[in-house]
Formats: sequence, C-alpha cells, structure tokens
Amino acid sequence: MSVFRFSFTLILMLFCTFFFAQSSECSELCRFDDGELVISYKAAPLNASLEQCDDGDLSGVNEAKNVVKKFWARSVPERYGLFAVSYLDMLKRVYGITDEKSYAEKIGVSERTWQSQVYEKVYWGVGNSAHFVVLAKWHEEGYEGVMTFNFELFLESGAWKIGNIVY
Repeated sequence: MSVFRFSFTLILMLFCTFFFAQSSECSELCRFDDGELVISYKAAPLNASLEQCDDGDLSGVNEAKNVVKKFWARSVPERYGLFAVSYLDMLKRVYGITDEKSYAEKIGVSERTWQSQVYEKVYWGVGNSAHFVVLAKWHEEGYEGVMTFNFELFLESGAWKIGNIVY
C-alpha cells in the first residue's frame, strides 16, 4: 500500500469516526458472491441508536452493486436511465443535458475503452444509501491505466439509482 493511499484511508477513517457512529457492531467484512472482497462499513448518523446498524442486513448491497455493474455494461446513452433525479437535475443545470442523446453527445466522446472493474470497497449507510469505490482498468491507443471511481447510490422510489459519480 502506498503512503498516499494509506494516508487517504487514515484520513477517511478519522472523518467517518468523527461524523458517524462507528463501532465494532457497525463494521464488518463483506464478501460478494463473485469472490470480490469488499470492506463494508455500516455507518449510522451520530443520533442513531445501535439497533439501527445491528441488523446485519446487507441484502441491498448486491442490488446496489448491480446498478454499478449495469453502468459499465451499458452504452453511454443507456446509462442515463440509471441516474437519480438529483443527478439528472445537476446534469441539466451544469451541462445542459436533458436526455439520453444529449448525455451521449456531451459525455460519451472518448477513445478510451473500459476493460475490467474491481469493487474495492462499499460504505453501506443507514438510510438507504451506499458508496462504492471501484477501480476501473482502461485502454486508449498506446496507453493504459487504472482510474478510481466513487459511486454514490440512493434508494429512490424502490430502485437503486446513481446519485453522484466522482473520478
């Protein structure tokens, strides 16, 4: 582990410890069915009781993860349907994107091809939210690399939707 990654992880842990009620009852390791090891932190707001995070129910993690997998599997215009209303509002306000076609025109112009993804971590939040950290391997004529993507997902009208993507 690089010094930068260790420092970033330490800062993130301190931030979560300060702003969220983290305890051994609220943290656990999670292993997905496809064999990817993911550290899952069930975080509760400071004013939450421990009962809110003791249920051990991580069944929604795979459902949320499937939305992120769909993001990678779909074409650029098809990704538009995976976004939460708040993210769609931001796309409209900031970039003038109003539909699948305008999303593909403004976001989809790239020679980069995405080859594989590693689901490194998921932070599972009380209140129907999840944060996935995904390492995506890419290739572009003569170059290749790995980018880190942070997906914020929210349960919206009974379905998991992408509320933000940071990369």
